[in-house]
Amino acid sequence: MTRMPARLSGAWARGGAGCVFALVALALTAGLDGWATGDRIDPALTLPFLMFGAAAAALVPGRGTPTAVIPNVVMVAVTASVLAGATMVLAIALAGWVPPEQMALIWVAAAIAFSLALVTRRWIARRSSAAARLALGLLATLVGGVIWAQVSHAMLDRAYAPAIHRDMPRQIALLTSLPLLWDGQGVDAVMQTGGADAPIRTILDRSVHLTPIDAITPALLGRNPILLLAHPRALPPQALVDIDAWIRGGGRTLVLADALSRWPSPHPLGDPRNPPITSLLTPLLTHWGLDLDIDVDGNPDVGPVTITPHGYRLHLSGTGRFSTTSPACRIIQDGRMADCRIGRGRAILIADADLLHHALWEGAGPLGLHPAYWSADTPRWLIDTLHMLGSGTTGPGSWLTPLWRRS
Repeated sequence: MTRMPARLSGAWARGGAGCVFALVALALTAGLDGWATGDRIDPALTLPFLMFGAAAAALVPGRGTPTAVIPNVVMVAVTASVLAGATMVLAIALAGWVPPEQMALIWVAAAIAFSLALVTRRWIARRSSAAARLALGLLATLVGGVIWAQVSHAMLDRAYAPAIHRDMPRQIALLTSLPLLWDGQGVDAVMQTGGADAPIRTILDRSVHLTPIDAITPALLGRNPILLLAHPRALPPQALVDIDAWIRGGGRTLVLADALSRWPSPHPLGDPRNPPITSLLTPLLTHWGLDLDIDVDGNPDVGPVTITPHGYRLHLSGTGRFSTTSPACRIIQDGRMADCRIGRGRAILIADADLLHHALWEGAGPLGLHPAYWSADTPRWLIDTLHMLGSGTTGPGSWLTPLWRRS
């Protein structure tokens, strides 16, 4: 039997090691990102681990040097295909489908990572000392892996970031009792630390120009095509009349009306600085034919309720349920949301405001606030919904969208 040349056997040996390390990278992603127990199972999140596996596989001692071009090209393609195929099988098993753009990204990135590792091996193989080759190999694996991971995280952040809609209205009025500005810190704390907005406000400011307001007047509403009512404090009757008239004249609003607010606050119970326990918009909702009741079927101690409007994944806490007798309002998401056509305007309502708190959408670990690791679509949904209200069209979303485990 003819023996395979050493350079070919070395290439295929590295290819086999590459497949093993590719699957190890997938296992690391599945474990660290919580695929086994969590909801987020994006194959694209394998990207930061690829160079560690590719470098380790390409730099392992083996017969021959990486000079056989065709076997190495085939080996790179096979290794990338094994990783892409394994992620595809796992994603289909857990989510029922797989985003093609994520699979293409993983295949191309794995091929690039393994090709760079092979080029590095060829350079290291020229060293005469075995100790030098080992030291350079370990250094290349560590440094290359760290640089690759940092660049990958930056690319994923850009790919998953909420879309910046060019036709978004320039001004959106925000009326809220929630501590979104300065994250609810008192004046003394702000003077000492400079203050910091809540994470959701910081993210929104990158795509949306929010104008916080503390009162409602016809003139102010006339300057803002969209109003975001996020669990506001009690409004005087005239303000409710003005909001209703503005919407009937063509205004659009997104209303977060919390039936049972569970927003954490540093202030003691009963402190007037805390958000209201329940929504104080009942007169306005009743005028529109809506009732908001506490969800008697849910147990607030069990955990958040998950809804999926238009494919987005949102976690709600202490949520209520809408019901209506008005043909102008359509109840969706099992009563958690309502879509009302009022006169020439529109109001989209959601029976929760706690969903804005970062604990209900940030991911785990130090990268939790990065778009690639969010545990819910809340920032994306909020930005895209405001854009839809302002332009009447859905518009392009982020380049990569999360893949969620099916219920």
